[in-house]
Amino acid sequence: MKFITIIITILFFSIGLSAQTKDELTTSPRKTMETHLKYLQKNNYKPKIAAKTLNLKNSGDEHSQELAIKLKKILDARGLYVILDDIPDNPNFKDKSQKEYVFIPFKSVPEIYLRKIDKEWLYSKETVNNITDLYSETFPMEALGLKKYIPDSMKSKVIGMALWKYVGLLIFIIIALITYKIVSWIIGYFLVRILKKVLKNSPVIVKYIDPISNPISFLIVISFLSAFIPLLEIPIQFNVWVANIVKALFPITITLIVYRSSDLIADFYSVLASKTETTVDDQLIPLVKKVIKIIIVILGFLYVLSVLGVEITPLLAGASVGGLALALAAQDTLKNFFGSITIYTDSPFEVGDWIVFDGGEGVVEEIRVRSTRIRTFHNSVISVPNGILADLKIDNMGRRRLRRFRTQIGLTYDTPPDLIDAYITGLRAIVKEHPKTKNDPYEISLNDFGASSLNILVYIFFEVENWSQELKARQEFMLESIRLAKELNVRFAFPTTTIHVEEIPGSESLTPEYKDDRDTFFNKATSFVAGRRNKYKDEFN
Repeated sequence: MKFITIIITILFFSIGLSAQTKDELTTSPRKTMETHLKYLQKNNYKPKIAAKTLNLKNSGDEHSQELAIKLKKILDARGLYVILDDIPDNPNFKDKSQKEYVFIPFKSVPEIYLRKIDKEWLYSKETVNNITDLYSETFPMEALGLKKYIPDSMKSKVIGMALWKYVGLLIFIIIALITYKIVSWIIGYFLVRILKKVLKNSPVIVKYIDPISNPISFLIVISFLSAFIPLLEIPIQFNVWVANIVKALFPITITLIVYRSSDLIADFYSVLASKTETTVDDQLIPLVKKVIKIIIVILGFLYVLSVLGVEITPLLAGASVGGLALALAAQDTLKNFFGSITIYTDSPFEVGDWIVFDGGEGVVEEIRVRSTRIRTFHNSVISVPNGILADLKIDNMGRRRLRRFRTQIGLTYDTPPDLIDAYITGLRAIVKEHPKTKNDPYEISLNDFGASSLNILVYIFFEVENWSQELKARQEFMLESIRLAKELNVRFAFPTTTIHVEEIPGSESLTPEYKDDRDTFFNKATSFVAGRRNKYKDEFN
């Protein structure tokens, strides 16, 4: 009787297990992966049930069990930790991109995925066919039969891991350090040779070669590490952290390489920009360099999150909303940034220009991302926000092709008309002969009856490049005007109040007597200008 009861119990258990296998173990992606992993644990080792998750005709035979075991080892070795709560439990789940009854649990290994077959979710045929190849890639030592050469004494476990794995880890660290040094030297050597030819021994080589070669070498070591880690078959709980660190180091290193390369590229273009005539490119490169670095850091951060499996689409959506709020809170900062772009693109002034604007004037020293620094003629520095400066009316004195000189020369009222005419003719001849004055247009004429003088308007232009040359040319013209006046005996007037006394007995009159005629005045002026012409030829030729 007891024997019959035991038999019935076993039969009911088998029937229940069979029903569970069919109805519950593979009804959704979550159930399938849970079944696969649950029945391959040490305390619940039932590979025959785990093999039911594979899309095979004989899903319970030894071959299918071996494939199920290998698949779990692949997941463990690659640090592909399964969080069941993140896996859909919907029997009718559809992949949004493919619009099929497919679920891909790991983006880094798209070859492993589940597909709905009738009412069951099973590892697809493609996955089953790829298990052997993935296993060989993950465990090359087993594929090559190298494990049989490991002594039994090295297979004893210490803190949950075989002794030979610790030895292998030590050997790897030594090889990694040697590889890092060798690769760093090789890359540095060839980069130096290439850059020496391109930049002709520019100091850029010394400044940036090591920062670029070292991360590249480290990147190679990381690639070596990612291939070596699975060989150790580290427990999944620890391997997840190791795999994630290695995954994160890869994009971080690439970001660092690109970040430092931007310095090298910026300096390379700075060398080229220094050879051009305009200074716009010299000013634009530092701004572009800063903006590119910010973009590189942001993209690198998103790259790291993507590699670690973080969904960045909601993050970007949240960033757009947060960016709008930030933009409203930082309106002035954004205004100054776009003001900088306006200044660089529109180029109302350049570094070194003398500008006059509402609020001050001075020489532009530096155009930054937020503000422009201007050195005033008091030797102080004004920092003007670019957002404000871009909206102001700016008079760029540094871009004048001609420098105007306007003044009046006052002669005394007792100067004879012929002498005034000769003096004006002499001034015009000075303008024509001087190499720094523009011959056309210019105006020199008797212009006004002043309160105490006859005023001659002088309106001329100098062809000079800067303020210092303008002052020098102005001084030369004024000295020549004084010398001509001395030659012709022309007296300059100054504000006076004259009391005219017709005659003072016994005193000589202070008013000069002009005994020369018109021809004599003009001959003197012509002779003076001819002497000036020879003087200019000696000075400027």
